Amino acid sequence: MNGFREDLMSKILGVNSHLLVLSYEGAFKDYDKVISQWTRLRGRGINPVSLQPGYGEQLRKRLRVILRGIDTETAPRVIGIGPMIKEGSLQSLDRLHEGLPAII
Repeated sequence: MNGFREDLMSKILGVNSHLLVLSYEGAFKDYDKVISQWTRLRGRGINPVSLQPGYGEQLRKRLRVILRGIDTETAPRVIGIGPMIKEGSLQSLDRLHEGLPAII
């Protein structure tokens, strides 16, 4: 069971941040200043994300979802998402697909 627990914890913590800095006033302005101050003080990796509410559908049921946009340049250094992608690549998020942004 310890191996299962360790694997589960690494997957959960691998794609979720240990700390979120949020703006409750809309768009987070000047986030690059916050990033530079944090990395200078703490020496930790930072990956800016965008969280947006949305809707999805599964088995004819409408679901409320949270879409999380990530910076594909910094994400691999901060979160362990790379090994979890089974097909394609993280960089495919940087391109339009049939005129639409990619989602994984």
